[in-house]
Amino acid sequence: MVTEKSLKNLKPAKPGEIRNPHGRPPKSKCLADCLDAELKELSPNGVQTNEQLIASRLVGMAARGTKWAVELLFQYKLSKPIQGLDLTSNGERLQYNIIVATEASKELLRRVLKGEGTSDGSSD
Repeated sequence: MVTEKSLKNLKPAKPGEIRNPHGRPPKSKCLADCLDAELKELSPNGVQTNEQLIASRLVGMAARGTKWAVELLFQYKLSKPIQGLDLTSNGERLQYNIIVATEASKELLRRVLKGEGTSDGSSD
């Protein structure tokens, strides 16, 4: 708690005075930073980085038919499809209200919800 007495003890730094000689402590490295550094280093063969070596071995395993390697490559190259989870409705249809501002918006929304499409004849 700040009191009047504690504020009296505050003194501005004098010109040239260093109050924190060692500065802010260095930020500790997280696992991702450490992995990035290791992957960018040259591999033992001295030709490729560790990242390139791992990638080429993974592709080789997939080419030989290793199922998990094929799946992993497809997951990272094509990205995994998002899978929805129903955590609230126990499988029942959720009720919701849509509020629209104009009559034209209401008409468009009505047609889209009925599957009639838009006024230009498209269904998108």
